[in-house]
Amino acid sequence: MLIDTIQGELVRLRIHPVNLAATTTDDQTIALRGSLLRYWKIPETVDANWFLESLKQLPDDAGPAAVMNALFASPDVEPVAAHAE
Repeated sequence: MLIDTIQGELVRLRIHPVNLAATTTDDQTIALRGSLLRYWKIPETVDANWFLESLKQLPDDAGPAAVMNALFASPDVEPVAAHAE
């Protein structure tokens, strides 16, 4: 399952589930939760494939700050609801 692959990538990057975790909302999107969310302005729901591909580009043991900065400093991240028109 896609969510299992995402969770595996978060472990590879040394992100503890208390700090950042993803849960499925449907086949295409995930909801993010965790203590790191209060420090970055991010959408509550993101595209699951985009999130996974973004994680795969990061080096092993990147750590929380590097992961969050890389993911959510990106100009193309938008709430999924913004795509539905």
